[in-house]
Amino acid sequence: MRPRISRNVPRRVARRESRTMKNNVVSENNPWTARLPCAAAAALAPLRLQPSIEVRQEDAWLWLRGATLDEPLLSALRTVPGLELFFVVAGYSVRRADEHVPSAHFPDGDWTPLHHWLDPSIPAPAFGGKHPHPVALRLVASNGPVVPATVLEADLWAWHAYATGAPQARLEPLHFAASTVGRVVVHGRPLPPIRGRRFAELGGIAVPLGTAWSPPVDVEVMVALLGLEQGDLALLRADGTADHIRADHWMAATRAAVRATVAEEP
Repeated sequence: MRPRISRNVPRRVARRESRTMKNNVVSENNPWTARLPCAAAAALAPLRLQPSIEVRQEDAWLWLRGATLDEPLLSALRTVPGLELFFVVAGYSVRRADEHVPSAHFPDGDWTPLHHWLDPSIPAPAFGGKHPHPVALRLVASNGPVVPATVLEADLWAWHAYATGAPQARLEPLHFAASTVGRVVVHGRPLPPIRGRRFAELGGIAVPLGTAWSPPVDVEVMVALLGLEQGDLALLRADGTADHIRADHWMAATRAAVRATVAEEP
């Protein structure tokens, strides 16, 4: 008859061997030391707040030491690139964490707490930005493509003479807004063939033919700057003056509307 073999024996042996191997790496009761090249000192920053770690520089090496080593600290040490971990055997003799015999000596002398040795510095603040000087908006000669005129500024009586005699089909595409000083702005296309200043319109902003605003900001910026709303028109003149014609000031170009407007003139 074969002797019976207990299945629990290998498990106990395995657990005992596992504890033995683990104790060769981590021993909370024994002092430890570690080293890494001085050039890699910045890698120690994550350890700065670890308690009871001291540091000493010896030639081209930085040495660390501590009285105890637990799992959290061991995990933190393992994240430092190029760091070699040792355990103190006797005196200044040390062995590597994965060896059983001493293989090096750690330096004697003055040691400094790591959180004092690592002196974090705050970067110098950059110079604050400066607000650019405001640039006056002005009209300059345009180098862009020729844009047809869709806005006319003319004498109110000249407009009245044209509108009351023109076919209604010529008036239907047009709208007008009259001022209190005998001037009128006609908007649409084709414009009436009367004397006056003609403007090209872009996005509700009208400038004299052959000109453009400078600096050449986007039309959306101009609309916001001038406070235009849907249907409004800003009339920019070469002499620097401007008019803001609101949407509710426009009237459809009919003979009756033109006659009524002229009749209201003082």
